[in-house]
Amino acid sequence: MSSSHPSAPDTPQEKGRALTRQIIVRLGRNVDEDDLVLWVCDQTGLDWPAAHSLVENIKLDHYREIGRRRKPLLVALQILITIIGVILTVTPLLFWDLIVQLDGNNPAQTIHRFKLAFDNAGGWIMVVMGAGLLVTAGWLQRQKYQQ
Repeated sequence: MSSSHPSAPDTPQEKGRALTRQIIVRLGRNVDEDDLVLWVCDQTGLDWPAAHSLVENIKLDHYREIGRRRKPLLVALQILITIIGVILTVTPLLFWDLIVQLDGNNPAQTIHRFKLAFDNAGGWIMVVMGAGLLVTAGWLQRQKYQQ
């Protein structure tokens, strides 16, 4: 005896969600919008103005997802730049704990050694580059959603 049951017929809401999903996928692939509107007309029986309006509404409602689909490399680049920026910004500050341990909590000597280690290790360059990369990552975030 089979445990499977006949699938329920698609409801209008399910069909609408499936159509919306397909439109988002196609917009994310940068298909020609006239071709997409024509496809929507064929799938739904809507006239051109109604299908065009539907596509435009879906573009407005799902612009972030469409943008992510259009620019996956930009998202990956933004994440990588953010990680490197944080590492470059924070790493020089990690020297502080090591120097404090070596100096036995002598504040004047600790600050002097920290400044020497920070300067010699290129700490300022790392912090500036890290901050620059974080600014770049923020700029990339804005570019993702601009057409």
